[in-house]
Amino acid sequence: AKINGTFASAEIGKEKTLSGVNGELEGADKDNYSLKTASDLKADITAKVLSVKGIVAEPAAYGQVESTGVDKYEVSYSGNAVLEGVIDGENVTINIVSVKFKELKVGNVELVIEATLGGEDAGNYALAANSGLYGTIEQDSKVFTVSKDGEITAYDGNKENLVIPETVNGITVRSIAE
Repeated sequence: AKINGTFASAEIGKEKTLSGVNGELEGADKDNYSLKTASDLKADITAKVLSVKGIVAEPAAYGQVESTGVDKYEVSYSGNAVLEGVIDGENVTINIVSVKFKELKVGNVELVIEATLGGEDAGNYALAANSGLYGTIEQDSKVFTVSKDGEITAYDGNKENLVIPETVNGITVRSIAE
């Protein structure tokens, strides 16, 4: 069945009363049934979910991410945050509070965007939990010492799980010493 009705306002809320309710049966066997619609139907209006685009994370070395300032997963970024999904004509702005790596690992890592929405229509929207934006954490080549032959001869750190880089200071890694 397809049921239509009208809300008194577009404001977000639970169990809002619908007026002008009418319904229509659908499907191959629709003529075998009749539809009686209740006059007091209720439904919810939820926030429209927006995504953030336009932010480009600066690549970070693994050791630098772990030791930066107040929040060890904080990301340096450039670009201007743009909200994707705002209905034309509505006034919604974004204020970025922080951009962080979701986890600390070498490779392509999802970013977590903490932000507040502003503008007269902000109450109708929410930010997506999954940002869809990624940044790169690179193996910190400063923690490895490599010989001119490409053998890693020393490691200056205490990480248990390492990703061995392909190159260190421009030298291709060919082996690892004891």
